[in-house]
Amino acid sequence: MMHRSRAVRALVALPLTLTALVATASLVACKDEAKPDPSKTSPSTSSSAATLTTPTAPAKASASAEPSKPPPPCTIESTATIDKGARGDTGLTVVMLPGNQAAIGYATGEQPKVVVIDTTGKAQHVDVDWGHVRDQEKKKDDKMVRAIHRVTPLGYKGGKMRAGMDVIDTSKEKNAARYLRCGPADLEPIVADDSPLNFFEPTEEMVAAFPAETSDVRDCRTFSNGETSWVVATDVRRDGTGDNHDLRFTWLVDEVPGKATIKDPNIDKRVAKPNKDKKYGTLDHFITPVSVNAGNDGYMMLARDGGGLVFARRSDKFERTGGPWPMWLAAGPGLPSLAHQGERVFLAVGEWNKTDLFASTFMGNTNPTKPEKIQLTDTSPPVEGSRDWPSLSVASDGMLFVAFIDGKANRRVRLTVLGPELKQKTSDVFDVTGPDVSPTEARVIGIAANKALVVWIDKHSELTGAVVSCKY
Repeated sequence: MMHRSRAVRALVALPLTLTALVATASLVACKDEAKPDPSKTSPSTSSSAATLTTPTAPAKASASAEPSKPPPPCTIESTATIDKGARGDTGLTVVMLPGNQAAIGYATGEQPKVVVIDTTGKAQHVDVDWGHVRDQEKKKDDKMVRAIHRVTPLGYKGGKMRAGMDVIDTSKEKNAARYLRCGPADLEPIVADDSPLNFFEPTEEMVAAFPAETSDVRDCRTFSNGETSWVVATDVRRDGTGDNHDLRFTWLVDEVPGKATIKDPNIDKRVAKPNKDKKYGTLDHFITPVSVNAGNDGYMMLARDGGGLVFARRSDKFERTGGPWPMWLAAGPGLPSLAHQGERVFLAVGEWNKTDLFASTFMGNTNPTKPEKIQLTDTSPPVEGSRDWPSLSVASDGMLFVAFIDGKANRRVRLTVLGPELKQKTSDVFDVTGPDVSPTEARVIGIAANKALVVWIDKHSELTGAVVSCKY
């Protein structure tokens, strides 16, 4: 385990039984948007399936009603309240387990939760093994606030679900204390930092006062492809000695299981130089990372970087095989989404303060292509706000379910279907929720050729799922 105080110690990856994790984007979100109160807890720890309810048929239109519109492209077959008290800061992480079974990780209070989804879209709660975090990684001070960035299902072991748990504890006093960890919740963390940020709101004088080996782990996330797990992290430190007061940001990968066996763990780097006012420019390098295994061609990963995106590719042994590839795109709030079918990779991302969807597709062994605006027929687009939190899932017929959140004050979860060439297949964009829901994050899981489960957390911290069938 790597713990950092004022000096750097090497990353150490501990041995771990091979488990299942992300085939779709899992990812691990930064705190981009205001989230519901994380102190809310779930009133239910039941392992029973969530109860599905069938929507009430709409009343027949009166004679004075406006002329009827064409029928919607999709139908909500059933809805279910999966849990209450779901943390908005943790969000939802979807993982495809062996046998093509989907699992969703989230949290209530300070407890990780996982539900598995069957082929009908029914959610079943399972027991999660998080003994190490619960018993040996308690908050050092009861006044510290624990944020859970992501809960990532890792697969079953001994009848329980293992999960990655990416946590940061912070003091209510400004940067007075801090503890960050990423890795499996039943074992010691793979990456950890137990000191306040040395480079918190840095000035040149502050940086000059630190030895060159002083560093911070700024962020980390846990991922998996269902067999191998890995952690992506961002390290920041002084770039030199003497009069060199630059800051170096390093984007790195560590493997689970393993013992720091990756020969070249550094994916990319950025250098921030002090300005004339002795302050530094943007520190938003390698944030909100996502990663997916692209079949036999290794691992694709990307992160937001200073207003743009940066991609990289690693082999099955995490050897450098391509990139890094920086791309300019003002990515919007929420995580970008990566999915794959075989060797083909799909990417979806929103643009800052825009109501458009951007997407691209490319083979896993080639350079990634820049996302372009997708032309969508949408008879009810958002009047204001943005289109963000895109989510992709490839259906069994090769079509691509795409969910996203639209709007500003009254936000909606919406759904469409694209072909593998990224052309819209449904006649319109479908409203999964009404404007009264105000979702904070949404994910989609393809469960059949024309059927998907859409899940979301709303402003009341309620986790809900809807089985939606579409015509295309």
